[in-house]
Order: sequence, then structure tokens, then C-alpha cells
Amino acid sequence: MIRRPPRSTQSRSSAASDVYKRQVLMTFNVLQNADTYYNTAYMALLGNVVYYMISQPPSQWRDEIIRLAISTYRITSEKLPIYKTYLEALKENTPQALMTESKLLDIKCEDLSKAVFFLFVLKQNNEITPEKAEEIIYLTIREFFGRLMPNQASIERFFLLEDASFLKKMNFKEVEN
Repeated sequence: MIRRPPRSTQSRSSAASDVYKRQVLMTFNVLQNADTYYNTAYMALLGNVVYYMISQPPSQWRDEIIRLAISTYRITSEKLPIYKTYLEALKENTPQALMTESKLLDIKCEDLSKAVFFLFVLKQNNEITPEKAEEIIYLTIREFFGRLMPNQASIERFFLLEDASFLKKMNFKEVEN
């Protein structure tokens, strides 16, 4: 016999949305517990919030959560030298800024949601052109696949691609340190 949830139980998507709402609300309370504040983890959390919200249908709620995430960044981290350096690197030397750890620039990108978040900040501040935004998005996707699968052959095998010629543009060797 298959047990069905009672009608009052939320659907999976609604429940997932509530989980994200709770996570979002928790992030904005972080400053009340300054002794547990770890900036890099917090930036990854903000990055994931913005990443998730961008994927949601346009709504007043979505726009408000994104505004709060950006506002929280401005209050907690915008003036920190590490993030000023990262923003500059993302604009001027994107491949290095996306590396897990760049020895050349002495910066880290442990989580690519950080890059997505800072791309959003750059766009909000009108600091980059649409063409530069496209370049950063392309390089972020390339880095994502480069982290998961270090070469074209791995991707071809994993996704069972018959014609993977489009992957040649990604030039995986450039992604490596």
C-alpha cells in the first residue's frame, strides 16, 4: 500500500521554497551572532541566495530578497580589501578570479556562487558592459565544468555526446593552474 500525504501537506516545490525562505531569513540575522561570522562562508551563502533567486519567476518577493542580499553585502563586506580585490580581478582577469586558488593574484574562488554573486554586484553597480558580463558568464560555466571534469574526453564520455565539437571552444587547458 502506498501512503499518500494528507492534503494539507505542501508540495515538494512549495516545501523547497519554504526551506529557501528560511535560509534567506537566517542569513540576514548573521550579524546578531558576530562571534560565529565567517566572511567567506557568508559570501558563499549570499551567492547561493542570489543564484537561487535569479532562477525564480519575477516577483516582488524575489526582487526584495535580492535587494536584501546586496544590501547585506554592502553592510558587511563591501569595504573589505579582499572583496575589492576580487571584484577588480573578476573584471580585469576573469580566468584567474575564477580559479579555486590563484597564486598569481593571491585570491580564492572556493565556490562559483561567489563569482555569480559578484557578477550581479558588478551589473547592479553598472561597472561592466553587457559584453563583459557575457564573457564572465561563459568563463564561469567553463570553470564549472573544468572543476567537475578536467578534460573534454571526460565530458564526452559522461554525457554520451556523439558530436562534442562545441567543447573545443572551452579550451580546458586554459582553466588549469
